[in-house]
Amino acid sequence: MKPNEENVEALLGKLYKAPLSKRRAAMRAAARELDGKPTALLCDQAEASRLLSTSRFTIWRMAREGQLHPVTIRGCVRYKIAELEKLAGGVEA
Repeated sequence: MKPNEENVEALLGKLYKAPLSKRRAAMRAAARELDGKPTALLCDQAEASRLLSTSRFTIWRMAREGQLHPVTIRGCVRYKIAELEKLAGGVEA
């Protein structure tokens, strides 16, 4: 389905009213589509907490309880953005 101007305006209106985490997810998805290049696959604990609108301690607890599966790269703990989006019910990965 090819988007027309009315559909695009309606979509942008919804996007402006959406929570920040949803807007960021939509921007990443749009950038992926437009550039044809992958965007960041991982984020740190602070960004994960911003994406889910929680505290950093909540992210740590979710990882400890097995709800999140952090990845350690050269001693740095990172979280999969696709997993965070799936958990939030956001953009499909």
